[in-house]
Amino acid sequence: MAEAKGVRRGSQSQRKDESGDRCATCTKAVSDKDSGIQCEICFSWYHAKCVGISEEVYSFLVNTKNVHWYCDSCNQGFAQVVEELGRLKARQESMEHKMNEIMKELGEIGNFKQKIEKIDNSVRDLAEAKLPGEVKKNVEQHVVQFKDIVKQQIDEELNSRVDEGIKKELTGQVCGELDEVRKSIQITKEQADEQRDKERRRNNIILYNVPESDLARVDDRNKTDVTFCLQLFNNCMNVGLSEDDIINVFRLGKRGEAARPLMIQLAGYSYKNLIMESLYKLRHAESKFKGIVVAHDMTKMEREECKRLVAEAKQKSEEDTSGDYIYRVRGIPGKMRVVRIRVGN
Repeated sequence: MAEAKGVRRGSQSQRKDESGDRCATCTKAVSDKDSGIQCEICFSWYHAKCVGISEEVYSFLVNTKNVHWYCDSCNQGFAQVVEELGRLKARQESMEHKMNEIMKELGEIGNFKQKIEKIDNSVRDLAEAKLPGEVKKNVEQHVVQFKDIVKQQIDEELNSRVDEGIKKELTGQVCGELDEVRKSIQITKEQADEQRDKERRRNNIILYNVPESDLARVDDRNKTDVTFCLQLFNNCMNVGLSEDDIINVFRLGKRGEAARPLMIQLAGYSYKNLIMESLYKLRHAESKFKGIVVAHDMTKMEREECKRLVAEAKQKSEEDTSGDYIYRVRGIPGKMRVVRIRVGN
């Protein structure tokens, strides 16, 4: 059931620890005073307004039992799992029906075996009767032959019905279906993880070629980077960001000779959108901002897709012998594509 911050139970220390939860959409803290809602699959917290839940609907979710709420990424994957489980249940019922038929046939074989045993007993009684020696010997030989034939027939019947039926149907088909469900669940989990990773990176940008300070203290170097970012965004792009609009700024990777990429975590997607729409202003920037590259913070799958598209664009540029066009990758992560650009545009 959807749970609000205000109705959490537990010790005072638990409540204190939980105050650090952040909204997976806007990355701002979800405090006890906010209308917070938690996904029951990934346990991520969201502000109700960030996921489009009105106060009326939020109140209903909080105060109604047996009502569950999932975030968009988990909800899509959960529906696929439920569908797979439904198909598995139908196949299980079909297998149970086949098993009942097999058990029925085995019961008939058992009845047949009992009849054979009765005949066998009758023949044995006859063999034990006071008969001439030659006749008794022939009867005994026929009894042995008859028992061997019956045993062989029963073994063949059991092998053909039980081994091929149960082992093939249960071991093969059922195990195959279980593997299919496991695979579907794994794919769903990967898709949900990818979606959550996208949400975490949604408000981030990365700056390349930003000069790195050589000050001794980390805090001093970080303040230099923040100052550079504010000058770039405000003086060069006219975005109008304050220091409070930047949640965090830090360098990626180990410190070395070359300047490391600079990660910037913004307070909201609207700030990132303003920056990305103002990139054209870098053409007329002052010298210290020349060569700065602004990029999206992409997930591993998005980076691999971007790398593939860049290679495709390079190949198309090499194959186009006219010299009138070049090929470049354009678009936001997840919607990137290769576009043809006329040289000189």
